Amino acid sequence: MVEQSRERKMSFSNQEFEECDAFPEDIEYIFRLDVKNGEVTHKVCLASHQWIFNASLDPSLPPAFCIRHDVDALLWQPKAHSNSDANWTHIGTFNALGYVQAAKQDRKFSTCAPDMSYAALCDCTRHVYVYQQPKGDANMPVNKSSL
Repeated sequence: MVEQSRERKMSFSNQEFEECDAFPEDIEYIFRLDVKNGEVTHKVCLASHQWIFNASLDPSLPPAFCIRHDVDALLWQPKAHSNSDANWTHIGTFNALGYVQAAKQDRKFSTCAPDMSYAALCDCTRHVYVYQQPKGDANMPVNKSSL
């Protein structure tokens, strides 16, 4: 009886997840190093936020990194010099790209345009999938989609 009530309280089951939603066996971290003394100044666990790609968007800045957050892909720009706790800034979102890339099991390379207008996913069978960001209109900001 206790087992039945526990099952009813669960809002999801493991059967609802796909293989691509599984947590990686190795936990990934982002480190910030002090180049003067080689010490780690900041360490952040990515946990369930899967790394997707790095992209050089501005030659004067370090490469941005893109991680999966739920079904979306969030692009973060590290700051070259920062004494604050915020060492990177959210600079863009690829709506549903996290979901799209999770289905590409043979993905070899991924990147995005410097203006973040599109992302490209390349697989090992010579296919390139181009994901173009939706365009905003006067009533809707860019990167937001209507239902």
